Amino acid sequence: MLFSAQDIANLFDPRDRSRGHIYQTQGHVKDLQQSDQGKRLTALVQGTARTPYRVDIEVIKRRDGRINFQSYCTCPVGYMCKHGSAVLLEAIAQDSRKHERIGEYGLGKRKAGSDALSPKVTRWLKQLNKDDVTHEQADSRIIYILTQDERHGPNLTITPYSQHLLRDGTWGAKKNIGYGHSIMIRQNENAADDQDKAIFYLLKEHQGSQMPHTVWSFDSDGDYIDFILRRVIQTQHAFLGSETSPPLMLGAPEPAELTWTLTPDMMQVPTVAAKRRDLITMMFVSPWYVNSSSGEIGRLECTEDVQTVAQFLKAPPVSQNEAPVLRAAMEKIEAPVPSPFKIRDMKEKVQVPKAQLTLIQGKEGTAGAKLSFTYGDKAVAPTTPQTHYAAVEDDEIHLYKRNLKAEAALLAKLSAHQLTPAPLQSSDYSAAQHSLLVPQEDASPWFWLDFQHVASAHLKDDGIEIVDETTTLQIIEPDSNDIEASFSQSGDWWFSMDLGIMIGGQRVPLLPVLVGMLRKLKSPDDIDRLTEGGKCYAPLPDGRTVALPADRIRTILKTLVELFDDKALDDDGKLRVSMDLTAAFLKLEAITRKRWLGEGHLRKLVEKLGDFEGIKKHALPKGLKATLRPYQIDGYNWLHFLGEYGLSGILADDMGLGKTIQAIAYIQSLKEKKKIEAPCLIVMPTSLVSNWQTEAERFAPDLKILTLHGKERLPRFDKTHHYDIVLTTYPLLPRDGEKLAKIKWSLVILDEAQAIKNPAAKMTQAACSLQAKQRLCLTGTPVENHLGEAWSLFTFLMPGLLGDHKGFTKHYRTPIEKDGDDDRKNL
Repeated sequence: MLFSAQDIANLFDPRDRSRGHIYQTQGHVKDLQQSDQGKRLTALVQGTARTPYRVDIEVIKRRDGRINFQSYCTCPVGYMCKHGSAVLLEAIAQDSRKHERIGEYGLGKRKAGSDALSPKVTRWLKQLNKDDVTHEQADSRIIYILTQDERHGPNLTITPYSQHLLRDGTWGAKKNIGYGHSIMIRQNENAADDQDKAIFYLLKEHQGSQMPHTVWSFDSDGDYIDFILRRVIQTQHAFLGSETSPPLMLGAPEPAELTWTLTPDMMQVPTVAAKRRDLITMMFVSPWYVNSSSGEIGRLECTEDVQTVAQFLKAPPVSQNEAPVLRAAMEKIEAPVPSPFKIRDMKEKVQVPKAQLTLIQGKEGTAGAKLSFTYGDKAVAPTTPQTHYAAVEDDEIHLYKRNLKAEAALLAKLSAHQLTPAPLQSSDYSAAQHSLLVPQEDASPWFWLDFQHVASAHLKDDGIEIVDETTTLQIIEPDSNDIEASFSQSGDWWFSMDLGIMIGGQRVPLLPVLVGMLRKLKSPDDIDRLTEGGKCYAPLPDGRTVALPADRIRTILKTLVELFDDKALDDDGKLRVSMDLTAAFLKLEAITRKRWLGEGHLRKLVEKLGDFEGIKKHALPKGLKATLRPYQIDGYNWLHFLGEYGLSGILADDMGLGKTIQAIAYIQSLKEKKKIEAPCLIVMPTSLVSNWQTEAERFAPDLKILTLHGKERLPRFDKTHHYDIVLTTYPLLPRDGEKLAKIKWSLVILDEAQAIKNPAAKMTQAACSLQAKQRLCLTGTPVENHLGEAWSLFTFLMPGLLGDHKGFTKHYRTPIEKDGDDDRKNL
């Protein structure tokens, strides 16, 4: 193993480590996958939410030999949480079990004269243990979706599907499986284990030849339902309504009682009610319950015997007129089950409802809000269609008219805080979803945190009761809104950047915190939907959540789009940024303090750019035998500016506007100022060689020119140091590239530089291998088709300035060309 339990103890909060140990020992860690020689771990951890949390961990070995973890989770904490601790502990446990099996069974090499097992016995032991080992690594599985079909009575329906494990460690979309017992096994051989095959057989025996498809319904024989359910749930792959709900686990029996309930069309139907109000009753012939918070499923037990319960549940719906007649008849025969209730219409009583908003844990750690209107002790979901509600009082059902006007007013107050009713879900057991409120589409990614800490107080003032059942997050504020940036040079055109904030008197690295926060965003576009309250929220390694100034963080994230990459930071939690991005970053008002670490030419260059007040004017060289037009003088001064700042660039005047004469004037000026220590190389199309020779001899006769062209060029390579300008052509670059690359040039100019717009071409690669203090491109069309051509030019001019081709395409070309992103264009 790359890490030990001590590494976990060093890096995780003691509470998270302790809770993670409980999760690991109770088997809550599922589908653990390791890749990259154990450096990357992914797993699903069943927490308190219905849906397991997904954990992604990167194991980093620092230069000093110490281990570091980058642990991200879809839970509300998000970073270095108890679920990440559980995954790491499970990885150690699996590794330990593997070595224990080898040691216990003697599965190593057999030594002569030793007590080691023979190869045959060893193979048998491995086969005996095969199910244990391969089950954890299975890349496919059978799952069972349980639903309740009430169209023809209280029926249980079980539908099996197959699922395949995706590369990211999550399970893919469920697929229907083949019809018939033998077909099921044959088509799902890799997914179905022995438990599944036994279940297929039992279900086939129950349905017999009546089984036309892979949906099994049970409308009789409670004992058989119990038997099948237990076998299905023991697979740990059974789900209620949808595979997104938590896996079902067998729970202890719960007490219940027989009663009647009123349907929206005013009919009474028999039911079994759990005495615990938090349990969902599943009305099969054999009544069961589901605890939605724990995922437990179990039998409901009444005081009546099983046959009496089954017979009671078969009663047809009873109308309002039939109820008193049936009551009298049941009392006469002393029926062993309860009679339908009397119904009394309480027309004269119109009550004012109270709103109760319960914040609940939802999918992938996000929150939802369950809204109920309460009339006395009766709760009504706002999306239910009935205009009345019923309350059992004194062995009667009292009907009350809902105050729909008052309910609408309460809903409007919630809508003002960006809450809207969720679409109805497909699950048969999702009655709570009928009153589920979710954020509106344009709400902030941190909506619920803002809601819990800001909006809920306003709603309480409006008389709405707030009940919070979500994981409590400790929200802290930084000491101030100051953000510090530090830079150190890490390459020719790159810096290593670190951001920091002060929390509790200690400096906290901000970049890893921001990366953890970005895991909650679906895309960089979500940056524009930061909270109206002026805060965005990010998880800290110790489990707390920090509230950051939204405006400043938004500005930083829009500038540092690289933070959205999977591996944005180095082992020390720092970001590699280019020189131009560093210069732009230093101008941000969001960064209140900046400091440099170490020296380097880039630091001086960036500081000079920070004090830049405009391009200086330079006198034309005395040896120039030409008069430049005003715009040509501007280009001449700009070339000097690039040279003074140690930069390279593109002179992109249109064709015919004198780029050649501007370049010649610049070279003549450098010579007169004695700044040419080596010759200047100019590369051009073959058709322009004579033009360059003619104009250089005419306008700068003091310049010595050598042309490397034709068969006679080879002996001239040794004489280049005697000349000011050396001319060659693009077709010769691949042939002469090795010789040209050995020469250190003062300046390399590419005329008609669009010739190197293909970065994969040998000509482009030869041009990029040339050594020079400064490089220039002359072209009237730096971008003819797409921005990738500009990237190719800058790879020659300032290698690495725009990053690699894949990153440039992702962060700049695609957003600008396809999405019209002005922010990226301005960068």
